[in-house]
Amino acid sequence: MLQFLLQKYSVYRTTKILFFLSLLFFILGFLYIINSYLLGDIESLKFLSHFNLNVELNAPAFFSSFILFYSAVLLGIITFLKRRDCYYYEWAGLSLTFVYLALDEAFSYHEEMKYARKILALDQDNPLYKDAWIFIGIAFITVFLLVYLQFLKRLNKRVRSLFLLSAGIYILGAIGLEIIGGYWEFFRGEKDFIHAFLASLEELLEMFGIILFINTLLGIISDLTPNKKTVSR
Repeated sequence: MLQFLLQKYSVYRTTKILFFLSLLFFILGFLYIINSYLLGDIESLKFLSHFNLNVELNAPAFFSSFILFYSAVLLGIITFLKRRDCYYYEWAGLSLTFVYLALDEAFSYHEEMKYARKILALDQDNPLYKDAWIFIGIAFITVFLLVYLQFLKRLNKRVRSLFLLSAGIYILGAIGLEIIGGYWEFFRGEKDFIHAFLASLEELLEMFGIILFINTLLGIISDLTPNKKTVSR
C-alpha cells in the first residue's frame, strides 16, 4: 500500500501541490488585507475574509493543521520502518510532537498560555505581553535541540541540513515574525496593514517550512521502502 502511494503520488508532485496551495492561500489572504486596510472596502469582496491568515477556523488554518498532521503521520511511518533503529524513540517523539503542533494550529492552545505572563512577571507595558508564549516556545526549542543533538548528528548530511533548514524557516515565521508583529502593534497602538501583512508572511513561512520538511520525510520513506527505484523522486 505504501509503495502504491509513493508510486502514484511522487515526492516532487506532492511537494509541488502543497507549495501551490500555500501560495494560493497567501495571495488570497494578501488580497483580503489590501481590500480591508488600504481600500477600506470590506463588503464587496467579503468572501476573501475566509482566507485571512490571521484568524483561526478557516481554510488556511485547516490547511496548516493538515500539513502538520500529515508530517506526524509520515514520522509515524518512519518510526515503524525504523523500529529496530537505536533512535526509534526519537522518531516516535517527533511524531507525537507534530500531533501536538497540528492540534495547537487548529485550536491555538499556545494563545491561552496566560500562566507564562505570571511566571515571567510580564506587565501590559511589555511589547510581548500578548505573546508571552514566545518565551515558553524558545525554552522548548532549546531543550528540544539539546535532547535531539545526537539524533541530528547521526542523520546523513543532506537530511540533517534539510531538517535544520525547514525548522529554521518555520521558527523564523512562528517566533521571529511574531516578535516583530508584537512590537509593531505595541508601538503603533493598533493592528494596521503592516501588522496584517507580517501575520500573513508569518503563516506563509510556517507553511513553507513544514512543506520542505514533508518533502524530506517523503524522501526518507522512499529510501527505506523496497523497490525504491520504481518510486518517482
